[in-house]
Order: sequence, then C-alpha cells, then structure tokens
Amino acid sequence: MEKILEIANKYNLKIIEDSCEALFTKYKRKPVGSLGDISCYSTYIAHFIVTGVGGFACTNNHILQYL
Repeated sequence: MEKILEIANKYNLKIIEDSCEALFTKYKRKPVGSLGDISCYSTYIAHFIVTGVGGFACTNNHILQYL
C-alpha cells in the first residue's frame, strides 16, 4: 500500500480500496479502508456485513462524496 500511495500522490491519482474482507484490519496502525480516497465494502452473504447482496462506499473527502 505504501508504494501505491506514493505513485498516486506523484501522479495525482485517486485510490479506491477494496475493503470487503478487511474489517478491523490495520496497516501501519491505520484502519484498512481509511488509506485511500474511497473504500468499498460488500454486503454479499459471504462477507462480514450481510444484507444478501449489495454494498457501500465510504469517503471522508468532501469533494468525492457527491460523485
């Protein structure tokens, strides 16, 4: 992730994290899903949060939250 963040910063890219199986996981003391610009979570029956099908995306970037 460190190299991905470095490349994204260098080229002004946005990072979308697939965090479906990473609840409560940390990378260098930061929660997985908080490292990029958007984190995605699945709510399919085989994942930790279950609604049957579907998912959701999270961001703390006020510009991206309306895209």
